[in-house]
Amino acid sequence: MLIFIAISPILGDGLYNLIKIISIIVRKCATTTINRITFLSLKRFKDSENRIPSWVVATGYVGLAAISTATVPVIFPALKWYLVLSSYILAPALVFCNSYGTGLTDGSLASTDGKIGLFIIASVVGGNGCVAAGVADCGVMVSITSTTADLMQNFETGYLTLSSAKSIFVSQLIGTSMGCVIAPLTF
Repeated sequence: MLIFIAISPILGDGLYNLIKIISIIVRKCATTTINRITFLSLKRFKDSENRIPSWVVATGYVGLAAISTATVPVIFPALKWYLVLSSYILAPALVFCNSYGTGLTDGSLASTDGKIGLFIIASVVGGNGCVAAGVADCGVMVSITSTTADLMQNFETGYLTLSSAKSIFVSQLIGTSMGCVIAPLTF
């Protein structure tokens, strides 16, 4: 129970900031008068060469979610495809909160997010296979949230060393891809 008390301030603060940012964006888009300073800051943000295109991010997330939704239930039959898909739908809110908390504290709550997923999925599955389904979903949630926490720490380091955000992201992608190939070969 103490784990959930410890995660609730960071999760609550992260969700508050997520909702606040979305509401500010919606309010700014709804108003017709845009002052020159806002226009210039938006233009500078759009013209940034270090920006990763949104379509790359969305396509990658949807593609990996589709692959995971199709393959994880084959490995763990108790974990149905719609439960994996619901984890991927819930994950962006947890990812934002975890990245926000990692940026503030340099500590990751990825394992705690995984425990939340474990308890929820195990209670939904119930009966035979609930433990295996919960642990498998815990692995899915931890892999999603821990990767973003690592990336946030790499972005912090890149900011301090004046590195390009694009190069840091590509380096993280290459390192993760190499880990996916090399780690299974060691066993």
